[in-house]
Amino acid sequence: MDEHIDEKVAEPTHATNEQHAPQRQHMSPLASSQHTHSVVDHHNIDECAVLIIPLDKRVTPQMVANKFVKYGHILHVYAIKKSSSCIVIFSKPSEAVNCIRLFENHDKVRVTTPDQRDWNMCDEECISPPLPTATTPSSSLSQSPLSSMAMDEKQAAAVVTHKIATHEVSMSRVTAMYKQRHAYEMLVENDKVESRRRAQHNGAMLSRTRAMSETSEELFAYLSSMIELEVRHEENVHKLVTRTFGSGESGGSVHSAGIAIDALLKNRYEQFNDIHERVFKPILLSAQKYRGKLSAHQSFVENRIRKVHARCEEHKTKMSEEWNKYQHVLNRVLKLEQMQLENGANNHDNKKSSSNHHNADALLLQSCDPFLAGKAYDCAQTQYKQALTAYNEEMTRLFDKIVAEDKKRIDGIQSILIDYFLAEKAKAMNHMKLIESSLEYIKCVDKEQDTREFRKRFSHLHHHHDIETANSQNNNDNKNKNKNKNVSESDETFWTHSKQLSDLILDDVVQCGTIYRPGRIISSNWKPLYANVTRFGWFHAFEHQHDMKPILSVFLKGTDIKLKDNDKQAQLFTFEIVVPNASWFSLTGTPTIHCYKVDKHQECLAWINNLRKYSK
Repeated sequence: MDEHIDEKVAEPTHATNEQHAPQRQHMSPLASSQHTHSVVDHHNIDECAVLIIPLDKRVTPQMVANKFVKYGHILHVYAIKKSSSCIVIFSKPSEAVNCIRLFENHDKVRVTTPDQRDWNMCDEECISPPLPTATTPSSSLSQSPLSSMAMDEKQAAAVVTHKIATHEVSMSRVTAMYKQRHAYEMLVENDKVESRRRAQHNGAMLSRTRAMSETSEELFAYLSSMIELEVRHEENVHKLVTRTFGSGESGGSVHSAGIAIDALLKNRYEQFNDIHERVFKPILLSAQKYRGKLSAHQSFVENRIRKVHARCEEHKTKMSEEWNKYQHVLNRVLKLEQMQLENGANNHDNKKSSSNHHNADALLLQSCDPFLAGKAYDCAQTQYKQALTAYNEEMTRLFDKIVAEDKKRIDGIQSILIDYFLAEKAKAMNHMKLIESSLEYIKCVDKEQDTREFRKRFSHLHHHHDIETANSQNNNDNKNKNKNKNVSESDETFWTHSKQLSDLILDDVVQCGTIYRPGRIISSNWKPLYANVTRFGWFHAFEHQHDMKPILSVFLKGTDIKLKDNDKQAQLFTFEIVVPNASWFSLTGTPTIHCYKVDKHQECLAWINNLRKYSK
């Protein structure tokens, strides 16, 4: 009974034993005559009855009776059906009252007054009560029963009073223990909130340092890419553009302009090299320096935050371990004290048999002082507070350092960008001056000056009439005509032979002219074509007269030429060129028909006659 009750402090209450837990109505038993067959000290049975409800279902009513025999003289024990609870009837009402008071707030068993429902659930048979815990001395046998009963009553009252006081002290310590647990839970919850806040602050600071480092990386990459592209461009221009124009000119303004622009390009390359050495290289070195500095600063901040955070977590873990040790030691000591108090009242029965067990418990109580464990926890808690204070101071210093470094970084970036774009502005202004100078040289190009020498070399081939009579209009017209007459004798010979060749080629055309074909969508919409019939038996249709490639060419041999329409009133004169199908399936294939229209009847007859001449 002692072992089960002490070890099941945290075990949940079972349903079979909790049915007697609610508040009960005190009333006289209806079947008291069935359960009790004798009068108990001339008092009512319900004043001497006690309902005992163990919270451990493994406890039997006989074990309960053996446990509670030291709190008074037990007359009867009645078990509750299907439960480990039982109703115990003491010999005196005072014993029942003291027992209820003693176990009123106990955490392993509940003791109260039974009601009618409890009596109805009792078994019919009574369990044999246990023997008294103390033997009666031989000297007291001769005493009267009344004086012995009064003495026992006083001793039992004194024992009960002592146990009540001891139980109240123990319960006050248990209450203090629960208050400590509640305070620790509140401390843990508050520390969780603070931990989340610290994590947010750490994340914000790390994010800022990471952004600072990334910005320096991006700035260096941007400047290095831009400057590298500009250097490569200027070098390619200087290597590939060795000369501009006018190198083949024998003097003149165009030749002079080319030489000047060559000199300007050379001057541009020299100016860019000067800007690159004075500005661009130092800018790249400064950007690279800031990149390395901010990367080192980021690593420093991350290491410091990780270090102080790990220190806080280490002390926090140690504090939690010390708290668990303190709670474990305190719980064991309180249980041992309770067991000693409970065994002290019954020590005169089995003093010799359990002396070794009590000595072991006493040694354990002497070796495990909860105060020392609590002091260790208090020391760990103080160290955790110091770690938190050091963390806050370190984070404040890191924050100030990050802000100062961020300001320096922004000033450095501003200075680098100002120097870079001022250099770009100077380069652009030099380029503008080069363009303006090139424009000035280009404007100085004079066509009359450059062509004067060339015209002098071929003056014998031209006819110039410089009649400068301003008063006569006819003389002015003759002057304009003579200026435009600049044709050489070789040109006249070329055009003469060309015309002869063209005439010989056109002699192969038998008939040519404009004809009309029907529209592809609307057949009445006739489209003009230029067609001809050659001596070689071909019919060609061109979309325009001077086109080189015909849109239709028909070999007239074997074709059928038909007159389709000859309506003089409607001015509709058409003819057809029927081309037979020349494939393997020509017997069943449909021939190709080309229909054309001309403006006049005689013209239609002429086309038909010339086509039929070569279709046979």
